Amino acid sequence: MNTKRICKKLYKKFIEGELYFHINKDDIIFDIGACTGEMALFYSWKVGNNGKVYAIEPDRVRNIEYISKLIEDKKNIKLLKFALGKEDGEGTLYLSTNSRSEERRVGKEC
Repeated sequence: MNTKRICKKLYKKFIEGELYFHINKDDIIFDIGACTGEMALFYSWKVGNNGKVYAIEPDRVRNIEYISKLIEDKKNIKLLKFALGKEDGEGTLYLSTNSRSEERRVGKEC
């Protein structure tokens, strides 16, 4: 897998999306369902040192450890290890056994 090509594709998608143009320096961003954290990195760069990114991710099995390593030197990203829903409480997070999680982990070579 060519992870650099995937990173460029992801960045291009991010740039072409409307969201990019609405994020400014010093903004506060909530990345809900942060997955492997690549978008949190883009948001971190866009909001700058005085902005804040909250990366919210419940997948403790595959993603939390990966995101933690990816963002460990980013002072403006805070990883929140839970899910969001319309009611308080606990639930079960179902993960696909057919997941392409290794393909989602593109940050290693970016």
